[in-house]
This record gives sequence, structure tokens and C-alpha cells, in this order.
Amino acid sequence: MLSTHPVIRISLILIYFTLCQACGAPDNAPEQAAQSNVATDVNYIGGGTQAPYETQEPEYNSPMIPDDHVPTALAWAGSIRQAISLAGSDRKYRIIVWFENQNCAECNQVRTDVFNDPDVIAETRYWLFVKVDTDKEEDTTQYMLGNADPPAMIFLDNNGNQYREYNGVVTKEEFITMLKTWR
Repeated sequence: MLSTHPVIRISLILIYFTLCQACGAPDNAPEQAAQSNVATDVNYIGGGTQAPYETQEPEYNSPMIPDDHVPTALAWAGSIRQAISLAGSDRKYRIIVWFENQNCAECNQVRTDVFNDPDVIAETRYWLFVKVDTDKEEDTTQYMLGNADPPAMIFLDNNGNQYREYNGVVTKEEFITMLKTWR
């Protein structure tokens, strides 16, 4: 019988996808992986992707930075598992899982107008972010969001337990309020 603990369920899903990719990947999988794992507009915690992919050094590279540090970019983790690991047992950090896809105009609007806003970024010192592409990660999306469409956000505590969900376009002011009050 599978456990109902969210961290265990998410870990099992990630293991399943890893095994599926290892044994049944199509011939063009390395090319797709290289395209999808290139560090471009995100700030990866821990030094970016590994060779042979391009690497982008993070500007905000650890949740261990002092409290008085004002971030200059969102702290993007490469996966939910990595974000949970980085948040650790320190209850200071929370995780936002951001669901988007390339054809979503509202997602692009939030990413451009809200996630890049200096006032929003200044409020993210206690948050780690994970981006999930709903087209590429359909099973994770279905598991975590059900039938909801992007843009959407799932809020996780430092142990990976979901405690809030937000669906739809969010304004800068709404998102700042969420960051301050949903910790």
C-alpha cells in the first residue's frame, strides 16, 4: 500500500519518471533534454545544469544567505525534490511550484510582469521556486493540479506538504500579499 505522505508520493513519481526515461526514451531524447535543460531565463540554485548543458551561475545560490540579503532574482530549484531538500528542516523556507506552458499567454504575462518585478523579488528571500511545464510533465501536473489549467501555483511547506493552491493570473500586488502572508 502506497503512503499518503506527499513527499513520499512525489518521490515515487519522480523515481517512476526517471526509470521510464532511462528505459524507453526515444532516439531524440538527448536533443530534447539538451533543449529543455538549458539554463536561460531561470536562476538555478546550486550552480545550474551539469555538462554537456550550458551553465548559468546563480545570482541567489543558497537559502543560507543572511536574512538581510535582498534577492535580485527568484531562487529557482531544478526540481521539487531539490527544493524540498534545500528547504530542509528549517521552517524558514517555503516552496512555490509554478505551473506553466509555452502556449499560455497568461503564464508569460505573470512571468514577465510579476516574477521580474523588483518589489516582488525583494519579498522572495524566504521562498524557493520550481517551474513545471504542464506540456512536458503531464503526470506531475495531473497529480498535483488535477484538471486545473495554468497558470497555477502550489504552495508547499519545507517538508513538501501542500497547504495552498492558486489558479489563474496573479497581479504584482496580490503576489506580494501571498508572499508575505502565506509563509
